[in-house]
Amino acid sequence: RLLNGILLLFSFFYSRLTKKLRIMGSPWAMSVEPSGQCNLQCPECPVGAGVLTRKAGMLTLPLFEKMLDDAGPQLLALNLYFQGEPMLNRGIGDIIALAQQRKIYTSMSTNGHYLSPENCALLIKGGLSKLIVSVDGISRRSYSRYRKGGDLNKVKEGISNFLEQRRALGRHSPIISIQFLVFEHNEHEIEELTQWCRNMGVDLLELKSAQFYDFGNNEVSPPTIARYSRYTK
Repeated sequence: RLLNGILLLFSFFYSRLTKKLRIMGSPWAMSVEPSGQCNLQCPECPVGAGVLTRKAGMLTLPLFEKMLDDAGPQLLALNLYFQGEPMLNRGIGDIIALAQQRKIYTSMSTNGHYLSPENCALLIKGGLSKLIVSVDGISRRSYSRYRKGGDLNKVKEGISNFLEQRRALGRHSPIISIQFLVFEHNEHEIEELTQWCRNMGVDLLELKSAQFYDFGNNEVSPPTIARYSRYTK
């Protein structure tokens, strides 16, 4: 893995200096989607908006194992999320455990609706490195504006379940990060959310700029705070 990293760095600087593409080494990180399905209807998500054109299936353990075999032992980091909700995959515990067996740093992003005590224990014991939970509003009104069909109280309960299970098991990992997509309608809640995260004892709070597929969508709008927007007017 160290040699692979050196080769990739050399490839980058060589290509930059010579203006000629040269790739040495293998990818050190990979993103895999455990589920192409979701329980929410977020308006700027292809799955939630119902505009996904590919098959919305579930990742199987044999296919995942083949992916890891193909990636090779150089793989250092793995993102287990994309469009769908990973916790809808009933084999997610085995998927995480397999990645942990190969000593791969593994992160997973969830909308937080399936963080029962049992599921939290499964993630922790399986060896997950980082859990990202989407909380795009600290009030029910702001939260439901984007997370259509979601229940903020259930998400808060799930976060509490995770922290309690981690303490009970005597673990320091996975670290838990609260991800907040900043929109115009919720940007005023950043300070309140920050304080809530401190009170809960979560490890990280990530304020993220939202991606828009349809600017004609009147349900949500980009934030007015420039540093939280990836778009310019």
